[in-house]
Amino acid sequence: VADEPTSALDVTVQAQILDQLVRLRDQSGTAIILITHDMGVVAQIADRVVVMYAGSIAEAGDVRSLFKVPRHPYTWALLETLPRLDRRRDRRLKQIAGVPPDLIEWDGKCAYLPRCPKALTVCRNDDEPALALVVEGAAGHHVACYNPVDQRTG
Repeated sequence: VADEPTSALDVTVQAQILDQLVRLRDQSGTAIILITHDMGVVAQIADRVVVMYAGSIAEAGDVRSLFKVPRHPYTWALLETLPRLDRRRDRRLKQIAGVPPDLIEWDGKCAYLPRCPKALTVCRNDDEPALALVVEGAAGHHVACYNPVDQRTG
């Protein structure tokens, strides 16, 4: 388990740490659980991704599927905040509106609800949605959302 192994490191040291982790993984034939907020690191070395929000799994799938077709509104918003080379340089980076929830006051509903632009009545009335398969494949792509992002409409 590597918890934020590259946090606050310059890119050169970060690359060395990631290379070492990959080398250790390959030599020992084991998996690495990498806990990070750095989606660039995730894209670079992960095979599978689990996106968590407020301690619950929001979405899980293979790295390619999740980056290409994010289905949970939080995953979609998180990826939208990343700087990209194919966007204009003078354009401000996006941010996720609102603030993270107070888990002491959590009511059992979806924790992302107050920040979610896709919330429905069912989101407000029912308990937190269960993780469900949304894209079939070798490892599957799962999302915990009553109104997953439709890539045709965003």
